[in-house]
Amino acid sequence: MLELQSALRGEVGVRETNRAECGLTTLSFQSVDFPNRHAWIDTDLGGNISVDLEDWSTDETWDNAVACFVACNIESASTVTARWLQGEDLESCRNTNGVRESSRPDYGTK
Repeated sequence: MLELQSALRGEVGVRETNRAECGLTTLSFQSVDFPNRHAWIDTDLGGNISVDLEDWSTDETWDNAVACFVACNIESASTVTARWLQGEDLESCRNTNGVRESSRPDYGTK
């Protein structure tokens, strides 16, 4: 998790937020240039990395998520997160090597 955190801290236009400070396996990043864009990164004990991309200007889901991905490694998780936060479109994120779009648990809509 520290390696991923360090990689994203070095990306232009990306800043870490304190929204995930009480989670031991969760990171939270927001775009500097597109403040409505946010990303949650979570790992589990099995080493899986999930990345939830949010757009706070949409209200289609309760948490403003527009896509969820599972990354096969730290580099892929960092790349898909940076692409989203730097303003690239969802299709570019979907085409990131080493990630696959995952289905979201159904927590209901807003």
